[in-house]
Amino acid sequence: MRWRARGFSLLELTLVVIVVVLLIRFAIDRLLPLRIEAERVAVAQVVGGLRSALGLEAARRVVSGGVQALAALDGGNPMLLLQQVPQGYVGEAERVDPAALPPGAWAFERASGILIYRVRFAEHFRGGGPGPPHIRFRVRLVYEDVDGDGRFAAGEDLPQGLDLVALEPYTWLKD
Repeated sequence: MRWRARGFSLLELTLVVIVVVLLIRFAIDRLLPLRIEAERVAVAQVVGGLRSALGLEAARRVVSGGVQALAALDGGNPMLLLQQVPQGYVGEAERVDPAALPPGAWAFERASGILIYRVRFAEHFRGGGPGPPHIRFRVRLVYEDVDGDGRFAAGEDLPQGLDLVALEPYTWLKD
């Protein structure tokens, strides 16, 4: 009866609460896929930016030191080539435990020459490295293996460029 004094019945208030809850549920269902897509696009943009920076650095090194100068970038930290590192880059460490990284963070492991990204929305991600969902990348020298031994030999093999490669396949899942 108290509710009636203010102009609303208990039934009317219950209906308003139900409508608000339904609207919130609808909004959450619509926003989560957008957040997952935003993460996928952000990672792709960082990787694309790193590949562009590697291409520019490769060109600069070839001009100043010849194609053999490319080998020095193999396994290096590509983040050092960017004028501005991406949001979430926490820097370099000798060893990086992906479980210790906050979701959405990038880090470079010096010991292995691997760049690691810790995935935010783990339940919508498959693949990557072992442990918590993460992606591992490495700068690789692209070369013609003239001597056929499966590894780069300066003076024998022909460097052709650099690439940033994912070490394991991965994908984001659609809802």
